Amino acid sequence: MAGAFNHTRRDRLLHLSRVIDIDASYVSPNTGGRNAFDNVVYQVGCVETTKRLLENAVVELNPTSRGAKSALFWAVEGGHFGVSMRLLLEEACRPDGDAVDGICKRGWIFLLELMVQIGKINPASWRSASGESLLHVAAHYCHNSILDFALSHADRDGGGLDPNAKDKHGNTALHVAVAAGNVPTVTKLVTEVRDPDLEVKNDFAETPFDIALHQSHFYGRHGGVDDRWRIIADFLREKVTEKRNAELEEKRERFQLSLPRCLRLDYN
Repeated sequence: MAGAFNHTRRDRLLHLSRVIDIDASYVSPNTGGRNAFDNVVYQVGCVETTKRLLENAVVELNPTSRGAKSALFWAVEGGHFGVSMRLLLEEACRPDGDAVDGICKRGWIFLLELMVQIGKINPASWRSASGESLLHVAAHYCHNSILDFALSHADRDGGGLDPNAKDKHGNTALHVAVAAGNVPTVTKLVTEVRDPDLEVKNDFAETPFDIALHQSHFYGRHGGVDDRWRIIADFLREKVTEKRNAELEEKRERFQLSLPRCLRLDYN
């Protein structure tokens, strides 16, 4: 039975490849805007068939119109790791924001690292269509490996990924992580990022603490037992207080040093 199934599948793939050879750009109805090649990488997910078509057919790997999706996006959307990697290795393949977002969503750290290594994306400058940085996307999906990779490129002063960058709604990665209610991600963004802005406001005049407090009150009013946002609110309150106290102490020291020595508090 297994042999018969494999034989049938091979016949179907061969037929598909012949159809693609005729017109790889044909967009069939009711396929969400996918062309024939997109359908193969999305529905079939066969590396060998994809390789054969790339070698023998004229295929379009990148979006040709606004709102269209790339072949890489459809391969990732279909959950086909091998096909996605094969497409990435094509020189003409340019990963679009939706494809990178999908790779982060699935936690495919190897493909993300591969894109950087072969120069397909620059972690510091990459932005999605919504203005999200790689750190925003990592904070949203909360995959530890993706987050650690993004954090390794976070360096405001060295020209790296800005941890305080904002998306089109003014949210930083910390806003996104707080909204997701992921305590470990929030902790990492606060403790492992140099000089995180804990009191930055988005376009709705909300700080990360405001979001945590709102969510905590919401669940409290509705009898919820989810205390993630209470934990996050307490943590952020503590860190904001620590930072303010440190800044006040620094200002006090600078003021003391600006005074004549005889007027300083530590003058003997």
